[in-house]
Amino acid sequence: FQFDIMNKSGQGWPPIVRKRLSEFMAQCSSPGRAIYTSQGKMSSNAMIPASYARTLMEKNSAIIFDGVISDSYNHIGGLVFKERGDKNYYSIILPVIDDGALFPHNKLYLDWDDMDLNPAPIDQVLIFYKYQSK
Repeated sequence: FQFDIMNKSGQGWPPIVRKRLSEFMAQCSSPGRAIYTSQGKMSSNAMIPASYARTLMEKNSAIIFDGVISDSYNHIGGLVFKERGDKNYYSIILPVIDDGALFPHNKLYLDWDDMDLNPAPIDQVLIFYKYQSK
């Protein structure tokens, strides 16, 4: 079975495929800032957009942008950073709002509990956030 994904009318597609595409288009698109956050009950207006967060964080030469955390719907939920020179290779995660930015050349972590993440101890995370907020 094949169907043309560029056929936006959905003509000839099974009804379930048309329904899922319609759901996706209704829930995953918006004018401006997206409504999606991977954290429950979190307002998208309270979070920093992924593309803006990366731009701000990359101005600091002591930080390495390592990758993104995505959910099962391929929405970005967080950006993963490492501190240059950290011998433990700890990951510091910044929760973000998915604004449609793509980061194809960085690591992709498939869940907040991904086995490849090495979360930093809370004291290191707090120091990181305090330093970055200045």
